[in-house]
Amino acid sequence: MRKVAEEVGIRHDLERARRGAVLASPGKTRVTMFLDNDVLAHFRATATRNGRGYQTEINAFLRRALTGHAAPDTETAAKATGGQRPGGLAGAPARRKTSKSE
Repeated sequence: MRKVAEEVGIRHDLERARRGAVLASPGKTRVTMFLDNDVLAHFRATATRNGRGYQTEINAFLRRALTGHAAPDTETAAKATGGQRPGGLAGAPARRKTSKSE
């Protein structure tokens, strides 16, 4: 492949190449986090219905929760997860950490 690229005059310097987004989005930070499967399923289903990405749905939900413009829709989440409220959402009981001795 390299020989073909050089023959047509294409040269790429990959010395400092990295994986990931080509251009960082201003005002956004890449994070890694663990979400419960039912929570992720809810946001993926919502994203499919709304025609946008699930990460966009999660961001919009968190923004509404922070600004108080609209209460997070936990009832829709409960329907999507078989009547269970996804853990960590407003209105859901907080999980208690337990020690191994319990």
